[in-house]
Amino acid sequence: MCLLLLYVVPNPLDKDDYLVILASNRDEFLDRPSSCCHFWEKDPDIIGGMDLEEGKEGGTWLAMNTEGKISHILNIIKPLKSTTAVRKRSRGFLVVDYLKSRLDGPTFLYNLQKESNVYDDFTMITVDIRPTLRKVKACYYTNSGKQIPIVLPSGCHVFGNCVPSHPWEKLGAAKKKFAEVLHRHGKITSKESLIQDLFEMLKDDTQYGPDEQLISDAEGRTEETLRQLSSIFVKDMDSWYGTRTHTVIIVDRDGNVDYIEKTMQEPITISREPSWITTRMYFTMKEQYMINSHL
Repeated sequence: MCLLLLYVVPNPLDKDDYLVILASNRDEFLDRPSSCCHFWEKDPDIIGGMDLEEGKEGGTWLAMNTEGKISHILNIIKPLKSTTAVRKRSRGFLVVDYLKSRLDGPTFLYNLQKESNVYDDFTMITVDIRPTLRKVKACYYTNSGKQIPIVLPSGCHVFGNCVPSHPWEKLGAAKKKFAEVLHRHGKITSKESLIQDLFEMLKDDTQYGPDEQLISDAEGRTEETLRQLSSIFVKDMDSWYGTRTHTVIIVDRDGNVDYIEKTMQEPITISREPSWITTRMYFTMKEQYMINSHL
């Protein structure tokens, strides 16, 4: 499970404006192996963490390429009674497929819609950044229900492990906190303060519920698990599950990227406080043209 906060700047006219600000929490089982963010050896234009679980090696929850494409995938929690043992395709490879394709986000998601039933429920977000045009196209698609891919307007957006049209209370709280941070640090001149406050926001363990929607979506889980899932920072030690990676991605008006990740050092143990590894990478996008969108 994960949390994604995304800000697409409405009118980046000033040289101190950003184009995109992204903040993410990755919630996962603590014993699932994965790597810190890095430029991938076999795909050197891609940067992100990587899933190393057997059978799913090479997938990811969040990654970006040097041409200005970002993608994040979130699973959608379902009541325990509705889960099945049917093995479906790994969703983590969808992010990789998009980043390696020559398609823009809406076109990729439009095509994905045709075969989305081979995956467990998910929401996938794509971001296409064009610095030379000062334009960003963000889009999302969920295969839970009959919704088509949706192009997002500029502004603040938040996604979690629920159907986007039925958000949990913590998503509203996270969006409010996100907007407050952006209001304080809306220009590049205060980027370091922005980064610091974004990571503090991602560590918020206040319980915003559990609310009725969360209780319904996660039916069958323990009361303690429901309480932990109502936090921005999840720490469900009973299930050996929680927030184990924070990521902030900032893209300025000229396509300069600051990619920062804080992740728990493996092996993770609940017998002591985990150590956190910080990775920070800078690069400038090498923009290329993509296929026009269906949307």
